[in-house]
Amino acid sequence: MSPSDALYRAVCAAPHDDLPRLVFADWLEENGRGERAEFIRVQCRLANASPADADYVDLLEREAELKAILWRELDADRPALPAGIGWEPEHRGFAERLRFGSVVGEAGDIASVIANVARLRSAVPVAGWRFETISPEQLGAFANPDLTAGITSLETPLGDIAPSQALDFSTLTGGGCFPYLRRLRLRSRTEARTFAQLAAAGGLSSLEVLQLNWLQLQRPVHKPTWQGCLRELSLREGIRYLSQPFPRLHTLRVRDAHRSEASVFIPPDAMPSLASLEIGADGMEAAELLTQSGRRLANLSLRIPHSPEVIQRMLNTVGDRLQVLRVSGSASAVPGVFPSRGVAALRQVALGPIDGTLIPHNLLKGVCWRTLTSFEAPGCPFERGDTVQFLRRLVAPNLKHLNLKATPLGDEGAIALAENASLANLTRLNLSACRIGPAGVEALLNSPHLQRLIELNLYANNGGEALTPLTDTGVLPNLGLADVAANGVSDELRARLEQRSAIRAR
Repeated sequence: MSPSDALYRAVCAAPHDDLPRLVFADWLEENGRGERAEFIRVQCRLANASPADADYVDLLEREAELKAILWRELDADRPALPAGIGWEPEHRGFAERLRFGSVVGEAGDIASVIANVARLRSAVPVAGWRFETISPEQLGAFANPDLTAGITSLETPLGDIAPSQALDFSTLTGGGCFPYLRRLRLRSRTEARTFAQLAAAGGLSSLEVLQLNWLQLQRPVHKPTWQGCLRELSLREGIRYLSQPFPRLHTLRVRDAHRSEASVFIPPDAMPSLASLEIGADGMEAAELLTQSGRRLANLSLRIPHSPEVIQRMLNTVGDRLQVLRVSGSASAVPGVFPSRGVAALRQVALGPIDGTLIPHNLLKGVCWRTLTSFEAPGCPFERGDTVQFLRRLVAPNLKHLNLKATPLGDEGAIALAENASLANLTRLNLSACRIGPAGVEALLNSPHLQRLIELNLYANNGGEALTPLTDTGVLPNLGLADVAANGVSDELRARLEQRSAIRAR
């Protein structure tokens, strides 16, 4: 057995453990596969990181670049799977999470499926299961110690399992049938009893409950006390009924946040480590609550209200260390985002979906463009012609990732982007479905300012034969992935394009 095989088998034998992965990464680097080694290290670091960590955004951006560089290798590392089973995206450096479709929940032979999973355990470090449909009895059949020993992530449509059935949630963690379970996602109605069981069992670091029966939690007897290990929590609503504090919680996602929730995320001693907050609705109320709280966040996602004054006041209050901002909602409130003092250190901004029309001037006068490393505005709702103005006047010297997917740039917009010298640090550019023709494609491929691109997405444009220069590896020499499918190229050119390992043309 080669050293590589022995080290990889050690990874498969302990899929819950980062150490064998990091040892394997050291061997890969010593044997000339530095980027693959770096990918394992970056993803292991992200799996244990908080959005408040100083290198968190750098890790996110490097992970995306490495995925583009390694895409063919990562695809090749994924063994073929039986019908009804698929792979989730890589986690901790490897394809480790399986997605089970209706083959499990409907007519599938559960014994056959389990046998396939058992065989995979020797070939890949399986550490996660996601079930689209499954019954409690079927999930109980999976609860075999030989299968569950290394499982760290479980997603199920079940929200509750009665103790009389094959598997009880009280036995999931804390040394039960899933001894290493750290991430649990329940996608249907979950009763207070189950929630209390999970709290008492301990061990979980990430929990998502989409339909918590929070009414039952109003009674003190059902109010669960957590063991202090939870780092990520996602709820639809009702977080005010949970016992405090959550000393290690760094990420909170709540679909609805009302004034009655303020007692949870406003007092610093309730969630002293909170760094990331995602609120799905009630933008005006959420913005006012955050303004009152005075919390300093590193990562914020919310639907912004109609008032630019409210959003600006909130960002000026909570944004001292804000690095990542994701906003959707009213275009009329966007003028309150970019000029705010609180976004002066922003690294990543994602806009959308946005209701209404954006005015480029309201974006360009922002104070954050010189610090931004990522800007995403897919389908950006500019007035006709305003996109070209935006791309000509944009000054963003540190920008590495630009996503304008489905924005109707046309050739004029692509040319404006290609001629913008301030974008010379871009490594990832998504211009899919942007109505770019041959003239725009030619400008992009010949631009002296886009030579650092690692990923270029031109999917579903109309480049045609103007894509021919990409057959030359000297054109955009750093490309790891260029998606040029659905561009009206001839079969002959498509074949030539795909001879370059970085090109995806079909």
